[in-house]
Amino acid sequence: MSPDQIAGAATAGVAVLGLIGGWWKWGRPRIKRARRTVTAVIETLVGRDAITDASTGRELVPAQAGLGVRMAQVEDGQRTQAETLAKLTETVASLNDAHRRLDAVEHDVAELKQARNERAIAQAESAQMYRLLAEGDPDLLPPPKSDD
Repeated sequence: MSPDQIAGAATAGVAVLGLIGGWWKWGRPRIKRARRTVTAVIETLVGRDAITDASTGRELVPAQAGLGVRMAQVEDGQRTQAETLAKLTETVASLNDAHRRLDAVEHDVAELKQARNERAIAQAESAQMYRLLAEGDPDLLPPPKSDD
């Protein structure tokens, strides 16, 4: 083997080692990361089973439903929330109506109390007037009409 062949073989060996080292240092982590990303995307879309400990059988991470199932749950929650909000709106409207009617009744009661008080005062004044007339108080009699 000539020195040129030895140098060529050494250069080829260093190049191969460089490629393997570069693959190990830069290429392999990127492929692992891409594989993890693809796995995460598939698990998100399709879902995954629960992760259990092989030695104890204990569940480490609960099962995850697929994206379609989770979206259906969210839509059901939104539908329920919309129905609840509609019922709440109806309740508030009903409460406002009851409040308005209660205010009207309170106003009517206040007017009735006022009228009752006025009647009681008028009745007392009338009784006083009749009593004075019965006693014959001349100051209460109307002045005589003149024939002018």
